[in-house]
Amino acid sequence: MGALEIAVIIIAVGIVMAVVIAAIVRKLKGKPSLSSDCCGCPYSKDCDHNCKNHNIEQ
Repeated sequence: MGALEIAVIIIAVGIVMAVVIAAIVRKLKGKPSLSSDCCGCPYSKDCDHNCKNHNIEQ
């Protein structure tokens, strides 16, 4: 394995770790993520995760 291949692997692992950490931080802060039911909701910025308040069916 050359130095370039090792650098690419390290960068790829860093990107994956950053995405995982960002998802964990968003979940801890209570913000919706792309895999949640609230990701397309126009009220998601101020969401309390109770769509009955917005008369939206899930």
